[in-house]
Amino acid sequence: MPGAHPLVGSWLITFPGTPGTPPSLYSFGADGTVVGSSASGARHGSWEATGDHSGALTVLGLDGEGPSIFRDLVEITGSIDVDENGDAFSFVYHGALVAADGTAPPSEAPSTAEGQRIVVEQLTAPGTQVLGGATRAAGGITTGMPPAEEAIATAAATPGP
Repeated sequence: MPGAHPLVGSWLITFPGTPGTPPSLYSFGADGTVVGSSASGARHGSWEATGDHSGALTVLGLDGEGPSIFRDLVEITGSIDVDENGDAFSFVYHGALVAADGTAPPSEAPSTAEGQRIVVEQLTAPGTQVLGGATRAAGGITTGMPPAEEAIATAAATPGP
């Protein structure tokens, strides 16, 4: 059982190698469960620790494409290495469509992603300095954004393919 493994928690996942790909959100439970969401839909699966700062996972979800309720499943398998601070990770994975008959095409080259831990941010009044030296203005954080907010802003500002 993963227990107090640094992967336990909620993460914002971005895909720097594929600009325009929307971020995903994943939560890793201490019991080895994984629940995630992407632009294509929900993902559910399991993970296990492979080291003090690493883990492996397999998740399944419905393919977000296609006109039928009998859509293919998406299977994602991969390995994650959490940094020493426990606030970021690198993710190497394979994704495949699994047809209704259980067949899947041969695995392609692995893809990569990055994770940023989602942390609690204390609610503060406008003009108040918050963690990391950022200043909260009436319209939101204007300088020194926390890593998760910076990753979202970067992904949103990156033009699609």
